[in-house]
Amino acid sequence: MNLIIKIAMYVSTIIFIYFFVIVISYCAIIVNAFFRLKTDMKVVNSNIDLESESLSAVSILVPAYNESETIIDSITSLTRLDYDEYEIIVVNDGSSDDTCEKVVSHFGLSKLPITYNHQLECEEIRRIYTDLNSNKITVIDKENGGKADSLNAAINISRYPYICCIDADCILEENALKKISRHFARRKETIAIGGMVKAANGCVISDGKVIEKRLPKKFIEKVQVLEYLRAFLTNRFTWNDNNSTLIISGAFGMFKKDAVIISGGYKKGLGEDMELVVRMQEYYRDNGIKYYIGMASDAVCWTQLPSSYRDLRTQRKRWHKGLIESLWKHRQMLLNPRYGKIGMLSFPQQFFVEMCGPVIEGFGYIIFILLLLYYDLTYMVALVFIMAYLYGVFQTLFAVIFEKLTYDEYTTRKNTVSLIAVCFLEPIIYRPFTVFWRIEAFLGARRKKKGWGNIKRQKF
Repeated sequence: MNLIIKIAMYVSTIIFIYFFVIVISYCAIIVNAFFRLKTDMKVVNSNIDLESESLSAVSILVPAYNESETIIDSITSLTRLDYDEYEIIVVNDGSSDDTCEKVVSHFGLSKLPITYNHQLECEEIRRIYTDLNSNKITVIDKENGGKADSLNAAINISRYPYICCIDADCILEENALKKISRHFARRKETIAIGGMVKAANGCVISDGKVIEKRLPKKFIEKVQVLEYLRAFLTNRFTWNDNNSTLIISGAFGMFKKDAVIISGGYKKGLGEDMELVVRMQEYYRDNGIKYYIGMASDAVCWTQLPSSYRDLRTQRKRWHKGLIESLWKHRQMLLNPRYGKIGMLSFPQQFFVEMCGPVIEGFGYIIFILLLLYYDLTYMVALVFIMAYLYGVFQTLFAVIFEKLTYDEYTTRKNTVSLIAVCFLEPIIYRPFTVFWRIEAFLGARRKKKGWGNIKRQKF
């Protein structure tokens, strides 16, 4: 028994040091994000804009697989964007529902001959449809090949020098494309910009437009609202400030098309969005080409969150497997000074905290339970869990504060109190589930499943 206690104390000390380092690093991230947000919001609130003539034409790419429930609202929102010149390319990736038929019928599209510039590999394209009057909406009907394959097909068909990739269950705000596009106009070396993604659950959406912004009622949806706030208002702001961004959400991101093609396009896998950004970072640094990858905090996309634990588990396992695939494929960047802050800061943070963290945390849960049931609970073990709990609470509370200081979407006192309450419940009720799902993904990372993942969509 004494030996087990000594081992537990030793392991607890290691986990304590690990968590202590994480807490310090995230405190630095939060402080950096606070000052970065203040500066960023001053620019946003000043309403400084660019003339429409200076903004380049954009091809909006919408990969879709069994998106019948949301696809019409999503495309409708895109047709109403405040932007001079753009096209919408919807890719039906061999859906088993009526996604393709619904879009073709609703928008009155006509069949075209199949001709395109085969720059990136993709599965066979069966049919192409377009609106003959405006040529603004194009539908590619192709064999199933996954999201990356669909995006490559859309790039091959696209006409314009910039591409904006969004998910088929998303709604863009009317000025979102203009706000994300102006980052490319202001800084010529820009090759990729990520938008701000928010939860559509609970909001009132009519005819492809967010009419009223509301907090969802379900706990599982509220806690995801907090996760998105935490991710976009703290972590991504810090790496954006240092040109060390490794993730641009597949839900809403804009790229210089030539930069995507020269980097090799999208690769099949479960984390195609992150893998592309990491590969672009690696390619441009290896070749000494000046570039910038960042974030547009005021370009907003509303996305549909999973509303059941089953669907959320599917999503989070896919995300974590994608993270592991991307980091392992480019592991030569880890702690490599050749890649500057990416190699020495952002890549290690993703590798040791985001990728390995759930395994270490899960191991800590096991020690905690065993000692609680069979032995004396040592002060070190208790201290680790108290620190982990408080760290989780305060990190999320700061995200709520940042939201209040910036966007203030959930303005009522009731909504704010509700979010704060969820901050205290999340580490106990929700986080153990996400840790377990990510451990599942970690242990099954070598299984080469490349599907979209079966997540049930609901009407907006």
